[in-house]
Amino acid sequence: MTFKIFINKGEDGKYIASVPSLPGCHSQGSTIDEAKSNVAEAAKGYLKVAKKFGDRISFDDTQTLETTLFIPAI
Repeated sequence: MTFKIFINKGEDGKYIASVPSLPGCHSQGSTIDEAKSNVAEAAKGYLKVAKKFGDRISFDDTQTLETTLFIPAI
């Protein structure tokens, strides 16, 4: 399965990763690679628990909008 992830650098310098199509699925790491690895483990756990409880998982991330915002210099 393939999921889109977002990674942002936090104020503490760590990288925060999230999986938009799995609400609440987040992790972090000291590097981008570590954040990706950690969020992959979090996603595996999320899917395992969802399967155990019969939760429906939507793999459709079309509800996630990725765009840019331009703000002119103030």
